[in-house]
Amino acid sequence: MVKIGVLKLEGYREWTESIGFDREWIIQTIQANMYKWLQERISRINGFVIPLRYDYMVLILEGVDDNDVLDVIENFSSLSPVPIRLSIGCGKTPYQAQVIATNRLVENNCMICIEECKPMEIVAAHFDVNDFSSLVNKLSVYDTYIEVEKLCIDLSKRIQKLGGISQYLGGDNILAFVSIDVIEDIKKIVDSIPGLKVGIGVSNNTRKALENAARALDIIRRNRGKENINYMVIQSNE
Repeated sequence: MVKIGVLKLEGYREWTESIGFDREWIIQTIQANMYKWLQERISRINGFVIPLRYDYMVLILEGVDDNDVLDVIENFSSLSPVPIRLSIGCGKTPYQAQVIATNRLVENNCMICIEECKPMEIVAAHFDVNDFSSLVNKLSVYDTYIEVEKLCIDLSKRIQKLGGISQYLGGDNILAFVSIDVIEDIKKIVDSIPGLKVGIGVSNNTRKALENAARALDIIRRNRGKENINYMVIQSNE
């Protein structure tokens, strides 16, 4: 079962409303600092953070020891202006696991809820678009941002239907986590969108899956013009 954590900053909206009206720069700075801190610590224990709304963040925890996660969250709590709640859930897909984890936060009202998950392989899919950066020479930087946002929405909907979770990484890069049984469906998505390519990494360790995906994408990029490759899978376990 895929292992996913959902982290909630309890009472975050109420806190933002308590710090006055000249607050947005404060909120954005605190969000950025908290995300930076959490991403660094979760990555060190081989997980990955998807910030989503920032008051809710999803943790990809396949191959990560629960005790290590709890140590990170305990230290993270001291940085947060509000209490931290965490639920770890298991599912056949990343999307299902985060639904289970979210529901447990809502229904059980627990501060820390942990479900033991049977280890399995996780798939990281790193997408990008050929020559997307060159659009800045034709359009404005904001117009190119709108174009990549359109792609993000399209991909997010398709990935969700496959039971996956996706996140915009910046530039023209989009990341998705899916279960191993939909890899062929990912290839079909790439084939249906002109200029799109994807490096896919598979591992029993989240960070290793990301590394494998980046390596696969790099090979695709280096071979552009030599071979018509828009898709590659690299699989290895720790």
